[in-house]
Amino acid sequence: MKDSIRTCLINSESTLKTFIGKVDNLQEVILLSKINGYSYDSYTIIGGAYRERKNDYLLYLMESSTTPLTLKYVRAVLTKKGEFITIDKKTYHQTDQYAIE
Repeated sequence: MKDSIRTCLINSESTLKTFIGKVDNLQEVILLSKINGYSYDSYTIIGGAYRERKNDYLLYLMESSTTPLTLKYVRAVLTKKGEFITIDKKTYHQTDQYAIE
């Protein structure tokens, strides 16, 4: 972060949220979703969609795990003040394969 005198390192989630301030674009929505552990799946609407509303964003994101390979859609709300609220999660793809990270 940069104030009028010095440049500061962003080294925590709270510092990042302070730096972003009011959430007002898709890039900030995706960044804050990622720090909450979710991804944007560009291959399916249930794992990669959003709708901007008056005071928040309704999100459809993806959560993945590798043991076994599982993809879940996550319905969540991100307020324009930066509060992240998970509504529900449901598996939409699962295999019997295991991925090594």
